[in-house]
Amino acid sequence: MSDSRPTVAVIGGGLSGTLVAVNLMRYAARPLEVVLMESSGDFGPGIAYSSRDPQHRLNVPAARMSAFQTAPLHLLTWASNHLGREVDGSEYLPRGLYGEYLRELLVDERTRSKVTAVELIAGEAERIVRTRDGVLIEHGHGDAFAADAAVLATGNLPPAPLPNLPEDERIIVDPWAPGALDRLIDTGTTVIIGASLTAVDLALTVARSAPRGRTIALSRSGLVPRSSLPGLREPAPPPSIPTGQMGLLPMKNFLSSHNRRMTAEGYDWRDVVDGIRPCIPGFWKCLSIADRQQFLKGMAREWEVLRHRIAPDAKVDLGWLRQAQRFEFRRARVESVVPAGRNLQVIVETAEGQDRISADQIVCCTGVGTEIRRATGLIGHALEDGIAVSDPLGLGLRAGSCGALIDHTGSARGPIYAIGPLLRGELWETTAVREIRMQAEDIALDLCRGLNVLPPPASEIRMETGE
Repeated sequence: MSDSRPTVAVIGGGLSGTLVAVNLMRYAARPLEVVLMESSGDFGPGIAYSSRDPQHRLNVPAARMSAFQTAPLHLLTWASNHLGREVDGSEYLPRGLYGEYLRELLVDERTRSKVTAVELIAGEAERIVRTRDGVLIEHGHGDAFAADAAVLATGNLPPAPLPNLPEDERIIVDPWAPGALDRLIDTGTTVIIGASLTAVDLALTVARSAPRGRTIALSRSGLVPRSSLPGLREPAPPPSIPTGQMGLLPMKNFLSSHNRRMTAEGYDWRDVVDGIRPCIPGFWKCLSIADRQQFLKGMAREWEVLRHRIAPDAKVDLGWLRQAQRFEFRRARVESVVPAGRNLQVIVETAEGQDRISADQIVCCTGVGTEIRRATGLIGHALEDGIAVSDPLGLGLRAGSCGALIDHTGSARGPIYAIGPLLRGELWETTAVREIRMQAEDIALDLCRGLNVLPPPASEIRMETGE
């Protein structure tokens, strides 16, 4: 850390951290050092895009998954060159391929950048300490390094552990842990606890790995993922965002009325949802804390099912598996799991009463964690030390302009920023590429200004679009 070469620490090397680092490299006009830390040592993909199963598809068409808002054809150009064929914008590419895109993007920008040096550290940050000149990042076994500013890009919280699960090698608690899916059996019954997009991915993986088996996915709400329609569709016109506070019921009625108008004009409900989505942070801010809490209890899952949809190909694959009686969704809540010899007895509560399902293995796909106050490690220490505070509902961290963290004094004085899922409590809609790429650019520009690494005039900013 020095006056001539300021340093930015980016904690987390998945999508969010990679895009922050890349934007810093693109916008910095004077010498800058970026230290990018990733616990897995695999920089770019993160958990979300690390899958090697070609059945695991993006749930958004390729034309809308560019790393840069200002270069919408960037991914399409890269994918066409990488695959040796023209990639259509309506394609739902494999998630692993998108991970390669992010990995290569980071490598390319490091090679091209003339003024920014990027150091990659394979390790886990344990604590961040604010100093007079910036921050100190503690990691490893007593190691630490100083930086002028830091960006927390740690992604989603891990799922909360399910109660009443015995320790048993036949229960896969974290399907994305290294080597977890290598343990999948090729016969018998697999029970998936949860009905999220991850559950769909795992159902397809199990079906391929266990051609003689069947899969049962359990959903407490009975709501299961919907699918997108084929093709590259235009979102419906967005509704106006009200000014001032608005109650949950009036907001629901307002959006329902908007949906009816749009469908009357010929838009599919999916187009309406996609048109509403960019407005969600604005609507979220109009709700009181009590109304937000009520939304979480009664409506959040319904919104997520409509908003986070599976690719059309995945719907076809699931339909085929259902026809072959190899896959089914059941509405049920898991009460307990009891080892019983060669099987696991899953005791569930259904609308008809208690039931038992005999399983050969269980995979937990209950979604991401939603309680920031239970966080451990770096985020837990930041809360303990007062560097960060949780939002009133405990969904994420409080932040001000450009994601600058608000500390225990109520100040967003920096120099610590948060991006992506950590801002769920502030924005609600903050986990997809569309939102994260905009946040990454805003943070990078704010850091460049604050560190006096000023970008050149907009007309001169180098943006290698690939178009």
